[in-house]
Amino acid sequence: MLTSRFIDDFQAQVSRSLYIDRDDDGQHYIATPFAFDDGDEPVVALIEDSNSQLLLSDLGNTFSRMSYESRPDPGEVSRALADAGISRHNGELTKRLPQGQYAEAVLDFVHALLKIDRLDTPHIQDTPVSEAEAGNQTATAPAPLAGDVSLSEITRDLQSQISQSL
Repeated sequence: MLTSRFIDDFQAQVSRSLYIDRDDDGQHYIATPFAFDDGDEPVVALIEDSNSQLLLSDLGNTFSRMSYESRPDPGEVSRALADAGISRHNGELTKRLPQGQYAEAVLDFVHALLKIDRLDTPHIQDTPVSEAEAGNQTATAPAPLAGDVSLSEITRDLQSQISQSL
């Protein structure tokens, strides 16, 4: 049973995990608790388009992180972008920030950035291992993606709480 204390504690932690920060140049960023496999944080900037509508932007960071040796399948990248409603222009990824749907938009955007980065990252399970090495290794499951939990389940319960903190 969810107690009001649990709900208050949960809200306080979520509010500390997702917040807007402003750099010295006046650019606003959304800080999230998510990270790429290498520990770097995804760039989630708030920008305005020419119609003064707010957008989430990676400022071109996601594609600039990609290695030259390991390019992901363009079809998989396009699907990840389309699934999240993200546009690509000159290497910059953007998503409209609809009024009242802040949490869902931020989580969809970050999930797509993490997924694209993961498509570019070689994983241990893809590396050939000799039979001798395989016998001496303990099997470990790959780390789950941040989006493995249904975003609709998360946002349905948390959208109003998180949007208040934004």
